[in-house]
Amino acid sequence: MLLLRDFWKRWWLPLSLALVAVSCVACIVWVDRIVAKYYFRHPELQQVKVELKYWTQWSEAEFYLVASFAAGLVLFGIAWVSKTTALGLAARLYARRSAFIGCSIACSGAAVMVLKFLVGRSRPNEFLKANEYGKVSEYVFLPFSFDHQYQSFPSGHAATSVALAGALAVLFPRLRWPLLLLGVGMAFIRVVITAHYLSDFIAGCYLGLLGVLAARWFFESRGYLASTVEAPAPEPVASTLASETQ
Repeated sequence: MLLLRDFWKRWWLPLSLALVAVSCVACIVWVDRIVAKYYFRHPELQQVKVELKYWTQWSEAEFYLVASFAAGLVLFGIAWVSKTTALGLAARLYARRSAFIGCSIACSGAAVMVLKFLVGRSRPNEFLKANEYGKVSEYVFLPFSFDHQYQSFPSGHAATSVALAGALAVLFPRLRWPLLLLGVGMAFIRVVITAHYLSDFIAGCYLGLLGVLAARWFFESRGYLASTVEAPAPEPVASTLASETQ
């Protein structure tokens, strides 16, 4: 058991990366078209797609980035003014937590933007329109493009949803499973409304988790995710008197 645990601690990243890569390739080759056609033609979903698309707006990274970092700056200001008071210590604690949420989303978002630019995969509506009119229904890849239409892989909304849910799960471990299920469910809506392929969703969720793990490692290595913040120890009386006499 110990050997297996040590093996997993050392190799979880390359193993999980390989598993996700194989899953995405398999979906691209065999599954993505089938899933996209199913949700595109499903009659019951046509009536609720508008409402579902509205809910995906809550998976956009910009709002959470601005809110988390703005809240962090305000709280850091309160902590700096109040210093070692109860208010100052509480503000410092929640400022670090707010920064942790923002960094989790920012890390995953940066990886998503790089991959979108490098891969340049067309969105499902291109394939679905071509299929409807009897044209060649193959994927189109246009690497190094800034065109929004060719930035399907991976899903940025999926990465944001899972990163936000994962960061909150770290801060509130008792709610981790409901939070993660909610994040994954919000991310999957992008597949249902045919804004992304299934493989886009898988890759986005994985990058969201990686963003949380990277931010958690950074903050925990510096003690920034502690449940309490201790006030700095006061200077000894003798050293204070000595400095005053000098």
